[in-house]
Amino acid sequence: MKLLIAFLFASFIVNSQEIPLNSSNFNKYIKQVYLDQAETIVFSNPVHLKNKKALLKRVFIINNVKKPPKPYNDFGTLQKITTYNKELNTSLPDSLVRSQFNPFLYKMDIYNDQTVFYYYSKSKQLIKIYPSKQ
Repeated sequence: MKLLIAFLFASFIVNSQEIPLNSSNFNKYIKQVYLDQAETIVFSNPVHLKNKKALLKRVFIINNVKKPPKPYNDFGTLQKITTYNKELNTSLPDSLVRSQFNPFLYKMDIYNDQTVFYYYSKSKQLIKIYPSKQ
């Protein structure tokens, strides 16, 4: 019985911790959003490049969230940015997967002065975006 309780407690701790995004996919994420304009808009602009890379270090996914902190935004109502890539599938994923989640795809409040939360009720996940200036 003690082993079961310890396992459940450890499982809760592991499942509710902040999971960083996969920064090794940075170039792929930018190209997915900006297509042919990626070089001009991001890669050849040192300020834009620095800001975009910094964003990946400020965004975390938290799994198995039963009760999100208030206030939070509803991830399920977000729209994808299709300005440069008209071919993007505009539907939202079933769940947020760390290795695949591209924060540049969504119209989120990413340049903020306080922590911002987006709750995805479909998968019981939370996106936590730390302030751009900490």
